[in-house]
Amino acid sequence: MDLLKDLLAAVGVIINGLPQGILALSFGFAAMPTAVAFIIGAVGSGVMGLAAPISFQAETITLAGTMGSNLKERLSMIFYGGLIMALIGLFGMLQAIVEFIGPVITNRFICNSGGYRTGVPGCSRDSEEAS
Repeated sequence: MDLLKDLLAAVGVIINGLPQGILALSFGFAAMPTAVAFIIGAVGSGVMGLAAPISFQAETITLAGTMGSNLKERLSMIFYGGLIMALIGLFGMLQAIVEFIGPVITNRFICNSGGYRTGVPGCSRDSEEAS
């Protein structure tokens, strides 16, 4: 049963990662360095026994692709964003942050991060819903 769960999780990560990879290519990010980074990350996760999937972050790709005017700016945005998240993870603060903000804000963030880009009703910037 665990093998089936692992297989479904792997398929989910692939399905999630493909459109984000295409988004990255549309902003001019190179495919080969990204693939090498994913392989290094997958090997590192396997060695450490981590179950967390590795995926693109569409928000980071979009921010770097639209706000970064050159390669140095884009890489700096991605590097510093990753550094901040690594520090949050190393100090074990992620769970505390999620518990602090609560389920309403967490769910709204999840809705907005994907729903806004796809035009899902209730997830748009103009939504009057109070969460």
